[in-house]
Amino acid sequence: MKTVPESELSGRDVAVRYVGPLDTVVSRSGINHGSTRLDGGYGIGVANDIDRDDLLKKLRPIIYVPFASVLGVGREQVAKLEEAGPQLRIGLYQGEIVTAQGLAGPVLTYQAYAEKMEARRNIWLTVALLIAGTSILLFLATLGKRQSPD
Repeated sequence: MKTVPESELSGRDVAVRYVGPLDTVVSRSGINHGSTRLDGGYGIGVANDIDRDDLLKKLRPIIYVPFASVLGVGREQVAKLEEAGPQLRIGLYQGEIVTAQGLAGPVLTYQAYAEKMEARRNIWLTVALLIAGTSILLFLATLGKRQSPD
């Protein structure tokens, strides 16, 4: 769980077509193959300016991009993004939105991302230390029972 440096984010100016909940589609293989739709959190739909092939642009005119899960984007941030207007400058990392800025100013800041990553890292570190401490105590307790005379 490393905080991505701001310099590693790829910035893009996008025309927002959709802001709201997304579905994640997981394909299955085998005899009963198909796909399952799952809740994908919140994200935005942007005009497809990536594909160079006109046919692909017609087949996929909008590309849906999720927000980084660590941000915990909810309805309040989605409402702020809708108010920010149809043009946004977003910072992406591994296909997820980390920062977003409208004409009126930033909506999702790098500072908030870094703070949430640090908080999540601290939680995982605390959990790991508790598990390690409990394991050591259990080991010592079972070691003491083995060495005691019956």
